[in-house]
Amino acid sequence: MISREEMSAGIISEIERLDIIRSVGPYEALAGGRIAIFSYLFGGIEGKRILDIGCGGRKQERGFGEPTMVYGEGYEPHFCRMAQRVGAYPVGIDPRVDTQEGFESHRLSIFDELGLPKESFDGVLVSLFWSDSRVFRNGKSPRVSQTHVYRKIKDLLKPGGYSVNVGNGDRRSREPNLVLSNNDFEALGFDVVGYFGFNEIHLIGGEDLIVLRKPLVVETL
Repeated sequence: MISREEMSAGIISEIERLDIIRSVGPYEALAGGRIAIFSYLFGGIEGKRILDIGCGGRKQERGFGEPTMVYGEGYEPHFCRMAQRVGAYPVGIDPRVDTQEGFESHRLSIFDELGLPKESFDGVLVSLFWSDSRVFRNGKSPRVSQTHVYRKIKDLLKPGGYSVNVGNGDRRSREPNLVLSNNDFEALGFDVVGYFGFNEIHLIGGEDLIVLRKPLVVETL
């Protein structure tokens, strides 16, 4: 597994190399930190196809015409916009995403039938998703919902691809993730590259961070 020191140093190096968080707002800076994580893991994010699950919505008119945010100002699709700017190929899915954005986007929930090709993504981002109980569907428990979603993620990832999961923990429990443990992810067939709790990686806003990797296919003679 990657140590906290290795992860922090890698993120700093990629933030500096990509020069992506200078003169930007706080939400763009957090998105830049997530981009730097992928870039460190890949040895460069350029040309990588990355899926952002719950990428965010935009302002919509409600009530008497007062503009409101669907989730909040921080849930605009900052990651996808910035990833495209540095040469990646982001794909965003969200029930409220503006499909006129310059990156590929789909008005879908991860619980829908996605229609995306298997093993077509180098990376998958799950950011600030499981911390909101509204994502759990049909009365299913958080564990059942997460297991279902991470099986989908594993199918979508190319062998050797990464899933970066950040800001999904339950602060009341002081655990890095709301439900699934290190052993749970391994049972689903992932290599757990890093499993960090709150404030262990300060460069991502003090959030929890879990990095998963789909194992490479080993050819046998």
